[in-house]
Amino acid sequence: MRVKTLSRSEVAFTRERSGDVLKVYRNTAKELHPLEKAREYQRALNAVKLDRVFAKPFVGALEGHTDGVWCLARSPTSVTTAVSGSCDGEVKVWDVGLRRSVFTLAAHTGFVRGLAVTCDGRGFATCGDDRMVKVWRMGQGEGGGTAGMRDAVGSRFRDGGLGDVPLAAFQGTRGAFRGLDTHWKDARRLVTVAGEHAQVWDVERSDPLREWTWGCESVNTVRFNPAESDVFLTAGSDRSVVLYDLRSASPTRKLYMQTKTNAMAWNPYEPFNFVCASEDGNCYSYDMRTQS
Repeated sequence: MRVKTLSRSEVAFTRERSGDVLKVYRNTAKELHPLEKAREYQRALNAVKLDRVFAKPFVGALEGHTDGVWCLARSPTSVTTAVSGSCDGEVKVWDVGLRRSVFTLAAHTGFVRGLAVTCDGRGFATCGDDRMVKVWRMGQGEGGGTAGMRDAVGSRFRDGGLGDVPLAAFQGTRGAFRGLDTHWKDARRLVTVAGEHAQVWDVERSDPLREWTWGCESVNTVRFNPAESDVFLTAGSDRSVVLYDLRSASPTRKLYMQTKTNAMAWNPYEPFNFVCASEDGNCYSYDMRTQS
């Protein structure tokens, strides 16, 4: 018979105070801990779950609008610049990093229905229930100089500071505008939707360059393709999604969904694909190259 004994110093295992912590000896032999990996995995899994339970995804609020925010756009050249439009016609330009408003504009009387930042990041366009489309200067400072937009609007440029003086303004003839989007390569071009019509405008002219219609009561939203910049989509109240090309005199393709489309977005990595957000609670992805 073999007998193993443990010999430990009494001084090392005697606490001088009741709050002292004694050293714990642990045998790390693998054969004595067959479930060690399973326990460690479970502990790690519980830690991840607790992190998610106690996570705080809310970062901050951009406060300042006195009415509901209806539309929002970001700058393609600055990750910290965003523009928002509210139901009382007010437009605010935000510094997201500092979480404060850079400046405020009384842009329209009534809802601001559409909002888009130009491709050079130097200005933005708005449209509203007052049947007006207005182009504004983004502001002074980095990424917001006036040189590009001065070239874009030519004689329409008015150096009025950051007041309520637009760089360009024109009034529609087809009722209130429901939405707009700016061209991805030409800062002077933008497309609007009003009533059953889709119109392309040049900020140097007071009349639309081209106009399309395809049997719809009301067109609600529009989006330019980021790669093929002359192609854009519209969604109507009759559940239709229509594909247009600026180089064509007529709409290219039309499809009908089960329910109305509330918003659309192009895939930034595969720009021939687009997603429609439908009222039935689902998002549907399409390829504009297919016929069905």
